[in-house]
Amino acid sequence: MKKHIHFFFVAALGLSGCKDDPSPAYNAIITGFDFSTCICCGGLMINFENETKPHEGTFYLIENPESDLGINGITSFPIYANVSWTKSTIICSRYITIDSYKRVK
Repeated sequence: MKKHIHFFFVAALGLSGCKDDPSPAYNAIITGFDFSTCICCGGLMINFENETKPHEGTFYLIENPESDLGINGITSFPIYANVSWTKSTIICSRYITIDSYKRVK
């Protein structure tokens, strides 16, 4: 009997530490295409600050081809995803390379 009480106490203690995780199930939002024509413009825009509108907030441009991410001319935006990325090696600091990508919604 004592072992059962001990088990329930440990289980209750463990469950009392559980709480809802307020973080979203995604860490990035692809907001659409940047059609600007400057030397450091163009490509898909991605935001890591929960912004869903293109050109809003701090956004980066994705160096990868759209087809690598399953995006084509009929894709709807925004796209919620979990990504890992690295800064691009090209001269423009706004570009990143997506190393891993998984759509969430």
